[in-house]
Amino acid sequence: MTQTSETSKHRIVDAKRIVGLLTRLNKEQVALTLRQLNGSDQEWYVCIKEIEYAEGELLMTPLNNLGKAQTELPDGHYHIHGKLAGVAVQFDTQIKPPATPLGFDAYVGHYPKAIYYHTRRESDRIGIWVDQKIPVMLQLEGKVFLKGHIHDISARGMNANFYRVLPVQVGEVAPSCVIEMPEGAPVRSKFAIKGVTISDDANTLSLRGRFLEMNDMDEKRINKFVGALEKSLATSQD
Repeated sequence: MTQTSETSKHRIVDAKRIVGLLTRLNKEQVALTLRQLNGSDQEWYVCIKEIEYAEGELLMTPLNNLGKAQTELPDGHYHIHGKLAGVAVQFDTQIKPPATPLGFDAYVGHYPKAIYYHTRRESDRIGIWVDQKIPVMLQLEGKVFLKGHIHDISARGMNANFYRVLPVQVGEVAPSCVIEMPEGAPVRSKFAIKGVTISDDANTLSLRGRFLEMNDMDEKRINKFVGALEKSLATSQD
């Protein structure tokens, strides 16, 4: 069965936000799955190597499939999907060979006119775009502090990257979570840790979890911030 992007919940059409999301896929080297829009079940795997902003093109390099080299990717129209933190991303593009040899295996795809996504959580968690940095500080037990920035956020929780790697356990509750909002005073709560990821290459700690015991005023401010962020993505409900 042909996979179509219209099955997703949100639709991004704003050009700036499309570029922002493609840039995240590029910077995080997200593995993308391609399938031709002709009913074929065959899949190919790539990542975005470069973004040619002026030409409106994506330079994509093939990934091995379970350690095996892939067959060559034919020219044509493709459906692409991949996963960012908490969000499944989908879009369609046309693949063509490079105009001039590049010296390495690569495919060229056109910028999509729309990107669709749906969240994989009970509350929508929206990614903080590459041009934004929302600082956050956690106080762990024993007055140990972690400083970092938010990767994605919902009204109920967040995923944040911290610049210091410490032994943190799933189920642990941070007595204090302070988010430096772009406007106004900080938002404060406790924070229940639901997931821990350590990046040895970047020497960073990623923590995912839920806000606890947030006061009514700060809860309203978080809801307003997440709502405004979603609106800025130029999304529409399908």
